[in-house]
Amino acid sequence: MKNNKVLYPAKSSPRIKSLREAARLMDSALCKFTGLKPLQRKTVTYYGLATHALNTTEIFPQLAVSGPTSSGKSSTMKVAGVFAYQPHAFPIGNKTLPVIREELSKAHDGTAVIEEADESWKGEVGFESLLSGRYDRATAEAGFMEGGGAKGGKWTAVTRKTYGATILHRRKSFIDAALETRTIPIRTHKVDPKSVTRMPRKLSDDPILAEGYEFSKAAQAWEGGVELPAADSVPGIDGRVMDTFEPLLAMAKLLGDHAFIKEIKSVLLHRTEELGFAQETENEALVLRAILHHTHDERGRRSFNYVRLRAIADWIEDEFRTTIHPRQVGVLCRDLNLKTKSSNGAAVVVPDWRIIVRSCAEYGVTDDALPSKVAISSRSSGRVCVGRYLTDNHPLHLLKAKKARKRPEKGPKTMSFNLRDMAREEGN
Repeated sequence: MKNNKVLYPAKSSPRIKSLREAARLMDSALCKFTGLKPLQRKTVTYYGLATHALNTTEIFPQLAVSGPTSSGKSSTMKVAGVFAYQPHAFPIGNKTLPVIREELSKAHDGTAVIEEADESWKGEVGFESLLSGRYDRATAEAGFMEGGGAKGGKWTAVTRKTYGATILHRRKSFIDAALETRTIPIRTHKVDPKSVTRMPRKLSDDPILAEGYEFSKAAQAWEGGVELPAADSVPGIDGRVMDTFEPLLAMAKLLGDHAFIKEIKSVLLHRTEELGFAQETENEALVLRAILHHTHDERGRRSFNYVRLRAIADWIEDEFRTTIHPRQVGVLCRDLNLKTKSSNGAAVVVPDWRIIVRSCAEYGVTDDALPSKVAISSRSSGRVCVGRYLTDNHPLHLLKAKKARKRPEKGPKTMSFNLRDMAREEGN
């Protein structure tokens, strides 16, 4: 790199030269029609060009463009669609899931460009399920029954393949946390209308976009498509985040833009942190959060009362719109080594704070109810565990337990009665 310009290798194939020219044209078009920042323009550019390697990939992430009204979302998607591999544009609107499934099957091994992809006719869950399956070639299949129209007609099981890239516009984040981690977000911002050019109704009227159409047409005729190199791993980045951004990192490496890998590292670190928050919506983490809620009063005082499994399931349903049967809650509690039993006719879980604090640390659950230091006496062993996480073999805990002063155990509370007074009261 010299004078803020990337120095590409002297020797390169004609395809790489064509990709570099397409990257320059796409960045110019995004700069002309949108208010995206340089790093965002590179992200969209490398995603669009990486779609030409779909035939050689097994997983491919989604690109979600979000932002306020009149901030360049549609312009960003149109520019990306011009340079993408086999684009198929369609809106969601009030379309049913079978119609959306057919549209995605038309974009198999291609790029689906979806406008207004917030909600389908029957909600978001079914649509998100289709997108989640589209991410992986092994699971990108949608099955349904076809036929049976005439009387006595036979029904036939039909499978449609739906693997490919997806560029979509959303105003809200996904409900499915796993799908959210497989998505590359682009957030647009309002800009001064004088600083951008209005996109023509016919995209080919613009000279830059016209060249983009020519590149896309020529690239689709390349035998074998584009083969991306293996992306270099980035220290401190979670594997799932690397899988999501790997096509972009590989395309930047292929074009010799090593500065992009350094520039996007902060984004990768941020996505790794968000992955930790996504883990808090796993079933085990939801059960732990429900137990924390039911074992603390409004003042934050902790109790050791039993918690009904039904109460845990109802709280998860109310707070996260996730349905977990009480029997499944019991299985999850036992998997966490928490004891379950029957009390007063109801199935309950017995809170064990050593297990709860240790499990919260394991599943990334953070909560104000978790104390910074916990001291719990164990009468069965006569030890005192003090520390942040209550593990039996932690050296710091063993040291503090050895130095801790053991208090004498208090026996059970007793009540004394005066039999003479009781007899006198009964006589009266």
